[in-house]
Amino acid sequence: MNNVLTLKRLVCKHCGAELSGLSDSITFQCKTCYRYFIITPEGLKDIAVYTAIGKEQYKKQPLMLPFWLVEVDRKLLRKEIEKSLSELRKLNSSIAKTRLEKNPEDENNILSWNLHTGTEKLHAMANTSSHRSIPGSREIEYLLSTIESFKSFFIYIPAFISRNPFAYLKIGKLLTKKQPSFEIEQSTLPGKPVMCVLQQDEAVELIDFIFFATLPSSILKCGDFLNPISLKVSGSPRLVLFPFQKRTNSLFSLIGEFSVSSSLIVNVT
Repeated sequence: MNNVLTLKRLVCKHCGAELSGLSDSITFQCKTCYRYFIITPEGLKDIAVYTAIGKEQYKKQPLMLPFWLVEVDRKLLRKEIEKSLSELRKLNSSIAKTRLEKNPEDENNILSWNLHTGTEKLHAMANTSSHRSIPGSREIEYLLSTIESFKSFFIYIPAFISRNPFAYLKIGKLLTKKQPSFEIEQSTLPGKPVMCVLQQDEAVELIDFIFFATLPSSILKCGDFLNPISLKVSGSPRLVLFPFQKRTNSLFSLIGEFSVSSSLIVNVT
């Protein structure tokens, strides 16, 4: 039996009006009741869209770029970091205490050890080749204390389309590292389409990637330490619009105060 492709009009589930959106966007706003919707694999769903409000008033209408704000469970993050440190310290201690004694029956063979099998020999050789790199205790405690000093700790996942995937890393990294102060209000104004191209679950899959990018190189080089660490989400991610101002060939973040090249972002006018 042939599959039949059926095209359906996108209409508001609340008032029946036709939905309008931007090219490539997966979000829509009703022109009549101003509610927002997002297309998911399960179909059209309601979604709350928020606007970030800074302390200063804007002289002219800024460009509003969407981000998924994902709050991190800091208690679980501390536990995972401490567990990873503890296990690496135990491993290094075990490596340091390993004694590979030469077999007295075969003094000419320096690889003849008091180990039961060849597999054990290979395992011991691999483990004793070098210790696992571990970040300094003070550096880790400073990192955790900094994260815990905020009322909440968010990972900022850009949700707009970009010509360069590294734009997601750079902009998300800068906002995540700054953890800027702002308030949010739910957007219910007409004519406010959202340039969102990223699903919520896709955004959550990127939080480790963005978070690790904010870490200093001294921690990033410790791959064995970072490998078992995975951030856990606290609460539901929110889709928030952040204001940017076009300045020559750059976009200046009005919340966070940093600039990025405007060429990284598609549909900037």
